[in-house]
Amino acid sequence: DPRAVAMMLNVVLGLPVDNLEREIILAKEDDTRKKYLFIDDLLSKEKIDQIQMWKERAQASEDFKTAVSLNGIYAKMELLRNYPNGVLLGNVTGYLGQLRSQGDTMIVINGVEGFYNDMLTGKVENKELSTIPEDARDTNLNPEGASLVLTIDLRIQAMIEEVLYEALERNGSVNGSIVVLDPQNGEILGMASSPQIDPNEYWKYLDQLDGENPYNRAISMPYEVGSVFKPLTVAAAL
Repeated sequence: DPRAVAMMLNVVLGLPVDNLEREIILAKEDDTRKKYLFIDDLLSKEKIDQIQMWKERAQASEDFKTAVSLNGIYAKMELLRNYPNGVLLGNVTGYLGQLRSQGDTMIVINGVEGFYNDMLTGKVENKELSTIPEDARDTNLNPEGASLVLTIDLRIQAMIEEVLYEALERNGSVNGSIVVLDPQNGEILGMASSPQIDPNEYWKYLDQLDGENPYNRAISMPYEVGSVFKPLTVAAAL
Protein backbone atom coordinates (compact mmCIF):
# COMPACT_ATOMS: atom_id res chain seq x y z
CA ASP A 1 0.00 0.00 0.00
CA PRO A 2 1.91 3.12 -1.19
CA ARG A 3 0.09 5.40 1.26
CA ALA A 4 0.68 3.14 4.26
CA VAL A 5 4.36 2.70 3.37
CA ALA A 6 4.85 6.44 2.90
CA MET A 7 3.18 7.31 6.21
CA MET A 8 5.19 4.72 8.13
CA LEU A 9 8.50 5.88 6.63
CA ASN A 10 7.53 9.45 7.39
CA VAL A 11 7.23 8.54 11.07
CA VAL A 12 10.49 6.54 11.20
CA LEU A 13 12.71 8.38 8.72
CA GLY A 14 11.05 11.78 8.42
CA LEU A 15 10.52 11.45 4.66
CA PRO A 16 7.74 13.57 3.08
CA VAL A 17 4.58 11.48 2.70
CA ASP A 18 3.21 12.85 -0.58
CA ASN A 19 6.53 12.75 -2.45
CA LEU A 20 7.31 9.21 -1.32
CA GLU A 21 3.83 7.94 -2.12
CA ARG A 22 4.11 9.43 -5.61
CA GLU A 23 7.50 7.77 -6.19
CA ILE A 24 6.16 4.37 -5.11
CA ILE A 25 3.11 4.65 -7.38
CA LEU A 26 5.24 5.66 -10.38
CA ALA A 27 7.65 2.80 -9.70
CA LYS A 28 4.78 0.29 -9.63
CA GLU A 29 3.35 1.60 -12.89
CA ASP A 30 6.65 1.80 -14.80
CA ASP A 31 7.59 -1.60 -16.23
CA THR A 32 11.03 -0.36 -17.31
CA ARG A 33 12.17 0.30 -13.77
CA LYS A 34 13.92 -2.18 -11.50
CA LYS A 35 11.87 -4.43 -9.27
CA TYR A 36 12.61 -2.28 -6.25
CA LEU A 37 12.65 1.40 -5.32
CA PHE A 38 15.65 2.64 -3.35
CA ILE A 39 14.51 4.65 -0.31
CA ASP A 40 17.47 5.37 1.97
CA ASP A 41 20.77 3.95 3.17
CA LEU A 42 23.12 3.95 6.16
CA LEU A 43 20.23 3.50 8.58
CA SER A 44 20.91 2.71 12.21
CA LYS A 45 19.84 -0.58 13.77
CA GLU A 46 17.29 1.37 15.82
CA LYS A 47 15.60 2.64 12.65
CA ILE A 48 15.55 -0.82 11.12
CA ASP A 49 14.02 -2.23 14.32
CA GLN A 50 11.32 0.45 14.22
CA ILE A 51 10.45 -0.41 10.62
CA GLN A 52 10.29 -4.10 11.52
CA MET A 53 8.02 -3.30 14.47
CA TRP A 54 5.58 -1.44 12.21
CA LYS A 55 5.59 -4.36 9.73
CA GLU A 56 4.83 -6.86 12.51
CA ARG A 57 2.01 -4.67 13.81
CA ALA A 58 0.47 -4.54 10.35
CA GLN A 59 0.85 -8.29 9.81
CA ALA A 60 -0.92 -8.97 13.10
CA SER A 61 -4.07 -7.23 11.84
CA GLU A 62 -7.15 -9.35 11.12
CA ASP A 63 -7.85 -7.19 8.06
CA PHE A 64 -6.03 -8.75 5.08
CA LYS A 65 -5.42 -5.45 3.30
CA THR A 66 -3.82 -3.98 6.42
CA ALA A 67 -1.86 -7.16 7.14
CA VAL A 68 -0.04 -7.02 3.78
CA SER A 69 0.19 -3.22 3.47
CA LEU A 70 3.87 -3.02 4.50
CA ASN A 71 5.08 -6.32 3.05
CA GLY A 72 7.09 -4.68 0.29
CA ILE A 73 9.69 -3.07 2.56
CA TYR A 74 13.07 -4.78 2.83
CA ALA A 75 16.40 -3.84 4.41
CA LYS A 76 19.77 -5.26 3.41
CA MET A 77 22.77 -5.41 5.72
CA GLU A 78 26.05 -4.03 4.42
CA LEU A 79 29.62 -4.25 5.71
CA LEU A 80 31.29 -0.96 6.56
CA ARG A 81 34.76 -0.13 7.82
CA ASN A 82 34.97 1.04 11.42
CA TYR A 83 37.38 3.75 12.54
CA PRO A 84 37.62 3.53 16.36
CA ASN A 85 39.57 6.80 16.71
CA GLY A 86 36.84 8.84 15.03
CA VAL A 87 38.05 12.28 13.97
CA LEU A 88 41.51 11.63 15.44
CA LEU A 89 43.81 11.12 12.42
CA GLY A 90 40.73 11.03 10.18
CA ASN A 91 42.33 13.31 7.59
CA VAL A 92 45.25 10.91 7.24
CA THR A 93 43.54 7.51 7.27
CA GLY A 94 40.86 8.46 4.76
CA TYR A 95 37.92 6.09 4.44
CA LEU A 96 36.35 3.30 2.46
CA GLY A 97 33.00 4.56 1.28
CA GLN A 98 30.08 3.72 -0.95
CA LEU A 99 28.36 6.27 -3.16
CA ARG A 100 24.75 5.64 -4.14
CA SER A 101 25.50 6.21 -7.85
CA GLN A 102 27.98 3.32 -7.72
CA GLY A 103 25.37 0.75 -6.71
CA ASP A 104 26.81 -1.95 -4.48
CA THR A 105 30.42 -1.28 -5.45
CA MET A 106 32.58 -0.17 -2.55
CA ILE A 107 34.80 2.73 -3.56
CA VAL A 108 37.77 4.23 -1.78
CA ILE A 109 38.12 7.95 -1.44
CA ASN A 110 41.14 9.84 -0.08
CA GLY A 111 43.85 9.19 2.48
CA VAL A 112 45.89 6.10 3.25
CA GLU A 113 42.80 3.98 2.57
CA GLY A 114 42.70 5.22 -1.00
CA PHE A 115 46.42 5.14 -1.77
CA TYR A 116 47.09 1.66 -0.36
CA ASN A 117 43.71 0.06 -1.03
CA ASP A 118 45.00 -2.49 -3.55
CA MET A 119 47.58 -3.69 -1.06
CA LEU A 120 45.21 -3.68 1.92
CA THR A 121 42.37 -5.57 0.23
CA GLY A 122 44.57 -8.27 -1.28
CA LYS A 123 44.17 -9.96 -4.64
CA VAL A 124 40.66 -10.86 -5.78
CA GLU A 125 40.47 -14.32 -7.32
CA ASN A 126 37.64 -16.40 -8.78
CA LYS A 127 37.72 -20.12 -8.00
CA GLU A 128 35.47 -23.08 -8.69
CA LEU A 129 34.90 -25.32 -5.67
CA SER A 130 33.46 -28.79 -5.54
CA THR A 131 30.31 -29.34 -3.52
CA ILE A 132 31.50 -32.84 -2.60
CA PRO A 133 32.69 -32.57 1.03
CA GLU A 134 35.82 -34.68 0.57
CA ASP A 135 36.88 -32.57 -2.42
CA ALA A 136 36.16 -29.15 -0.91
CA ARG A 137 39.45 -28.71 0.90
CA ASP A 138 40.43 -25.25 -0.36
CA THR A 139 38.80 -22.99 2.22
CA ASN A 140 41.28 -20.12 1.83
CA LEU A 141 39.51 -18.57 -1.15
CA ASN A 142 41.45 -15.33 -1.46
CA PRO A 143 44.83 -14.25 -0.09
CA GLU A 144 44.48 -11.79 2.75
CA GLY A 145 45.49 -8.18 2.35
CA ALA A 146 48.58 -6.74 3.97
CA SER A 147 48.69 -4.89 7.27
CA LEU A 148 49.91 -1.31 7.24
CA VAL A 149 51.57 0.35 10.23
CA LEU A 150 52.08 4.12 10.17
CA THR A 151 54.81 6.06 11.98
CA ILE A 152 52.13 8.31 13.51
CA ASP A 153 52.29 8.63 17.31
CA LEU A 154 48.66 8.98 18.45
CA ARG A 155 49.67 10.95 21.54
CA ILE A 156 51.45 13.54 19.39
CA GLN A 157 48.57 13.44 16.91
CA ALA A 158 46.01 14.19 19.62
CA MET A 159 48.10 17.10 20.92
CA ILE A 160 48.65 18.80 17.56
CA GLU A 161 44.99 18.44 16.59
CA GLU A 162 44.03 20.17 19.84
CA VAL A 163 46.64 22.89 19.26
CA LEU A 164 45.53 23.39 15.65
CA TYR A 165 41.86 23.90 16.41
CA GLU A 166 42.55 26.10 19.41
CA ALA A 167 44.74 28.28 17.16
CA LEU A 168 42.12 28.43 14.43
CA GLU A 169 39.47 29.56 16.92
CA ARG A 170 41.79 32.00 18.67
CA ASN A 171 42.95 33.70 15.46
CA GLY A 172 39.71 33.47 13.51
CA SER A 173 41.43 31.46 10.79
CA VAL A 174 39.53 29.39 8.25
CA ASN A 175 42.00 26.55 7.71
CA GLY A 176 45.35 25.29 8.91
CA SER A 177 47.66 22.31 9.13
CA ILE A 178 50.45 21.00 11.36
CA VAL A 179 53.06 18.35 10.54
CA VAL A 180 55.51 16.90 13.09
CA LEU A 181 58.48 14.90 11.75
CA ASP A 182 61.36 13.00 13.30
CA PRO A 183 64.44 15.04 12.24
CA GLN A 184 66.62 11.93 12.33
CA ASN A 185 64.80 9.94 9.66
CA GLY A 186 61.92 12.08 8.34
CA GLU A 187 59.19 9.84 9.76
CA ILE A 188 55.85 11.62 10.18
CA LEU A 189 54.87 11.54 13.85
CA GLY A 190 51.76 13.67 13.51
CA MET A 191 49.76 15.33 10.73
CA ALA A 192 46.74 17.49 11.46
CA SER A 193 44.60 19.33 8.95
CA SER A 194 41.30 21.17 8.76
CA PRO A 195 38.43 20.68 8.31
CA GLN A 196 38.49 17.71 10.66
CA ILE A 197 36.84 14.63 9.17
CA ASP A 198 35.22 11.66 10.89
CA PRO A 199 35.67 8.74 8.44
CA ASN A 200 32.84 6.87 10.17
CA GLU A 201 30.45 9.51 8.80
CA TYR A 202 32.29 10.52 5.62
CA TRP A 203 29.04 11.28 3.75
CA LYS A 204 28.47 14.35 5.96
CA TYR A 205 31.61 16.00 4.57
CA LEU A 206 31.32 15.36 0.82
CA ASP A 207 30.24 18.96 0.12
CA GLN A 208 33.29 20.29 1.99
CA LEU A 209 35.82 18.22 0.06
CA ASP A 210 36.48 20.23 -3.08
CA GLY A 211 39.41 21.90 -4.77
CA GLU A 212 39.36 24.79 -2.31
CA ASN A 213 39.22 22.51 0.72
CA PRO A 214 41.09 19.25 0.06
CA TYR A 215 40.84 16.22 2.32
CA ASN A 216 44.32 16.64 3.80
CA ARG A 217 45.67 20.15 3.37
CA ALA A 218 49.06 19.20 4.75
CA ILE A 219 49.93 17.20 1.63
CA SER A 220 47.27 18.16 -0.92
CA MET A 221 47.77 21.90 -1.30
CA PRO A 222 49.67 23.04 -4.42
CA TYR A 223 51.55 25.56 -2.27
CA GLU A 224 53.52 24.38 0.74
CA VAL A 225 52.51 26.41 3.77
CA GLY A 226 55.98 26.08 5.23
CA SER A 227 57.74 27.60 2.23
CA VAL A 228 57.46 31.16 3.52
CA PHE A 229 59.64 30.21 6.50
CA LYS A 230 62.48 28.75 4.44
CA PRO A 231 64.22 32.10 3.78
CA LEU A 232 64.26 32.78 7.52
CA THR A 233 65.74 29.33 8.20
CA VAL A 234 68.40 29.80 5.53
CA ALA A 235 69.19 33.31 6.79
CA ALA A 236 69.62 32.00 10.33
CA ALA A 237 71.95 29.26 9.07
CA LEU A 238 74.05 31.76 7.10
